[in-house]
Amino acid sequence: MKPYVRKICRKLCTGLLFVTFVNVVLSSNSAETEFGLPITELFITNNTLNGSLRLITNVSDTEVVFSEDLILNDKFYNQIVIFCNASYPVEWIYEGDGAPRLHTGQFRTYQVFNNSATYEYSAVIALYQERYNEQQTGTYVCRSVEDEKLRVFYHLYFPGDFGFPAIRNQVIRTGKNATFVTLPCKATDPNGRMSLLKIFPPKEQLNLTDSRSVTYDPREGFQLNLNEIKNPYGSYVCEARGEPSFWKMDLVPPKDEEVIIYPRKIRVSLSAFQNQTFTCRAKEPITIVTPTSYDIGRLDLNTNLTFKYPYKATFKLKSSIPLTTIGHYFKINCVTKRDFRVLHSWHYSNIENERITVSFDKNQRRILCCNNLDLSPTYEFAPCETLTDCQITESCFKGSHCRPAIFPAPRIVDAPKGCIAAQFPDTINTHVMRCSVGGKHEVHYITESLEPEQIIIYNGQIPQTEKILKVKLLPTTNRDNQTRIQCTGKAFFFSLNFVFALEKYDGSMEIVDGEFVELAQTYTPILSLVIDRSVRRVVCFAPLTRSSEWVNASLSTSVQDFTTTTASTTTITATTEVTTTVKPAEIQAQGSTHRKKFQRKSWRPNS
Repeated sequence: MKPYVRKICRKLCTGLLFVTFVNVVLSSNSAETEFGLPITELFITNNTLNGSLRLITNVSDTEVVFSEDLILNDKFYNQIVIFCNASYPVEWIYEGDGAPRLHTGQFRTYQVFNNSATYEYSAVIALYQERYNEQQTGTYVCRSVEDEKLRVFYHLYFPGDFGFPAIRNQVIRTGKNATFVTLPCKATDPNGRMSLLKIFPPKEQLNLTDSRSVTYDPREGFQLNLNEIKNPYGSYVCEARGEPSFWKMDLVPPKDEEVIIYPRKIRVSLSAFQNQTFTCRAKEPITIVTPTSYDIGRLDLNTNLTFKYPYKATFKLKSSIPLTTIGHYFKINCVTKRDFRVLHSWHYSNIENERITVSFDKNQRRILCCNNLDLSPTYEFAPCETLTDCQITESCFKGSHCRPAIFPAPRIVDAPKGCIAAQFPDTINTHVMRCSVGGKHEVHYITESLEPEQIIIYNGQIPQTEKILKVKLLPTTNRDNQTRIQCTGKAFFFSLNFVFALEKYDGSMEIVDGEFVELAQTYTPILSLVIDRSVRRVVCFAPLTRSSEWVNASLSTSVQDFTTTTASTTTITATTEVTTTVKPAEIQAQGSTHRKKFQRKSWRPNS
């Protein structure tokens, strides 16, 4: 299998952003790989403008440990770049508890433009290091968009002083009849010394690290054999190198073995002035907590140690209290007295369908997140650029360690009741946002539209073409009758390698050779070409990510005869723009390439 060199444009980070071209050796035919799996390669960049690379491994399904000495380059950190190549659309995903800082991009090449069987797809992920960051630890998976079983991965470790990619106190509930359970103390060092301690009140602890009933995997955590540990339920703490982490995990039994509740539901519908009693029985002391300090009912606590569930808490709402005095939405919680752990929540709402809506107020340039419960939402955000960036960045919300470095940054401003508003200055950079109210969350990807004063709130659908792809005529000062046309596409929606084509009046279409395209490996390529009389329109095809389809936009042409010369020339009319989304088989291309006094060149990179 003969390799070829592919030139890829990628945005990397050295404290400042710059664009560099890197030569990446990839297989010339990914379809020949075993089982059709993607081909991957992992590099460290030399963090300089020449963008040179050092190959670390091209063996997938591998663990790689990056020490600080390995990636530190003088005063800066080298970047870690992973490439993935296949004969079908591929994407990167992140599996882990960290919060990676990264840029991603996708690329598409072809042999025959209107035959998707000749396409090749590449995806690149660049981890940038503002500092040595243990939160980069995790599994980076390249997989087929269409068949998730076609996947390969690298698990990357970044050993450091902290020892964990993240810390999140958790309640872990075992499954019914479960034999094993995993406490997710994932490590940043596969050879690090990790400990598992079980905590007993008031300050006693038992080290279970070397117990035969406990096994450890640095990628997953500690696995407990529930049948071999006496009374396995309770609180646990993970430690790295003997240092306390304050990372507590509460292991609890299946819910029906821990608590009995009435009503046996989560959502409760109540009529005004209705009698309602909430009852909770448990194996440890409990109480019921209401959402207000006002006297809205009576709480009774009882204990009978002869019962399987000896502790009982009952709360009876006063029928004389209008529920609206409490709120349109509230929770009544059954909690443990020892640590106030919630065993069950009853949710009340006087609105049948609770909703969170996200909208854009273009007059005040603010994004509004509202709910119909009149509660005050919370608004979190983190920057991203491409769809894959946003999908991976979204994982930071799990541990509340998102990086809110959006420039220019939004301001939280006054908003109507039940809403929160983030006001942006002139530019709204692409970001992922999460709006939360009560126990409900809505995550949206936000990017600016190519149409003036508009944004796109991504909902999984491709927006109207004019919002994400534009072509325009540029001024020219040359005297050889060349026309300059720029195509602009949103990085959020497209792979790189835009294609220009000339549609003729006879219905044929010629693909323009890259020789005539400036800034070819960007989202703003420019066609510079003499347009002859046979051309009806100039088309820009932009490759959709996660797809083999193209979106196209075009400019029509018209023929004018100049009185100063006997030759006729073609001018571009920017008033008519045609936009469509097409599949490769629907493109009636003749397979020819526009040429100017030289032989046709293949779009396939040189061997």
